[in-house]
Amino acid sequence: MDRKSWQDKVGYHITPDYGLMNDPNGLIKFKDDYHVFYQLNPNGFVHKNKSWGHMVSTNMVDWEQQPIALHPDSWFDKDGVYSGCAIEHEEKIYLFYTGNVIDDGVNRSYQCGAVSEDGQRFEKLGPIMEHPAGYTRHVRDPKVFKSPFQADEWYMVLGAQTNDLKADLLVYKSSNLLEWELLYNLRSDHDTELGYMLECPDLIKIDDQYVLIASPQGLKKEDYRFQNRYHSGYFICDFFEDGSIKLLQPFKELDYGFEFYAPQTFRDGNQNILYAWMGVMEDEQERLVPTIESSGWLHNLTIPRFLELKEGELRQQPAAALSQLREGKGNKMTFDKAGHFPLQSLQTEIILTFEKETDQFNLTLDRLFSLSFQLEEGVLSFTRQSWVTDEKEQRKLLFDEGLKEVRIFIDHSIVEIFINGGACVFSSRIFSRAGSTNELSFEFSKKTSSMSLQVFDLKTVDFSAKAINSM
Repeated sequence: MDRKSWQDKVGYHITPDYGLMNDPNGLIKFKDDYHVFYQLNPNGFVHKNKSWGHMVSTNMVDWEQQPIALHPDSWFDKDGVYSGCAIEHEEKIYLFYTGNVIDDGVNRSYQCGAVSEDGQRFEKLGPIMEHPAGYTRHVRDPKVFKSPFQADEWYMVLGAQTNDLKADLLVYKSSNLLEWELLYNLRSDHDTELGYMLECPDLIKIDDQYVLIASPQGLKKEDYRFQNRYHSGYFICDFFEDGSIKLLQPFKELDYGFEFYAPQTFRDGNQNILYAWMGVMEDEQERLVPTIESSGWLHNLTIPRFLELKEGELRQQPAAALSQLREGKGNKMTFDKAGHFPLQSLQTEIILTFEKETDQFNLTLDRLFSLSFQLEEGVLSFTRQSWVTDEKEQRKLLFDEGLKEVRIFIDHSIVEIFINGGACVFSSRIFSRAGSTNELSFEFSKKTSSMSLQVFDLKTVDFSAKAINSM
């Protein structure tokens, strides 16, 4: 299969110039600029030699590529600068990350810090805590946040694996960001199935409710849940001053597409904004992603998403800043029952709004993907063409409400679909071949009076644009 002929460019998603990208790290707004750090192998397309790539923006749309922020060049991180976070303290950025070390076949992990006054040059602080007893070397991905109880304290949540190979979550506290006390482990209170490892934990507060976001590995595949290799989701929970966490409902997935993983959030004013990695996949799929051969890069981040809670459900919607990508007022038209619309490009935002909730819906974009819904069956499904086998593959979930709105962001080889204001989301890689028609076709229930379709062409972001304020 000739992958050089497949359409694989990207117009507005964050991707590496060269090499392999994975988890978003250190998301922060600092001195009016947005910083996105990310896992990066700048030398190849395997999960080794991880550094922290770095991009900066004034608006979450136009980004400037920065020099690598953290290299694996110290005794405590020589085999990989793994995932972590960023916080602002005393007008400085503090980074927290996991250092990976392999000596004579023995693997170790260290929770480390770094600091910067200008957001550009970082001084490593080295390890900041002892490795916890009773855990394998798989302790990683620190996420630090200001204490909601005491002004001069900080908390950290940390993913972990027990010596009997069970996933766990650790909670630490500090008064100076350099010395940390272990307060709590989630498994001591809860018998919740979390697989064999919990990655990328993130404890946030929306309105007056805490939400624990995490990426467990090892959950069993079900017909309508946990259909990917690894998964990302959340618990609604309570959080207490002693570091303990009370889970209030079962684990729920954040995204039902193929590639969403390792989400992280940051605060922008009074909003929680989320980015995630679009790249978790089986080994064979990863080796054959067309961008490796044709463009020299592998994987990307999602668009930024605004988080809100509605009726106990965490919802994701495209960040308002993305409206800056729109070129012109867009095409708007109304259909009844069925229709089709040829897209001018695959760099597009599509909004479909139903006059009355529809109980049946089918949408297809050429051979790239399709979205299907039957309320009577209570199933919503997303189907795409595999770039490995050329066959169709599908993800589906149980969905028991009529469709009101479908919002789709397409960026050539990337699609992100938001249903009913983010009640569910599908994020996936898609690859079209040269000569595809790019025709959008759809049909919906006769019970629905009409459907409005609005299509915006989206601009190409110049990632070398000078988008940085002086610091």
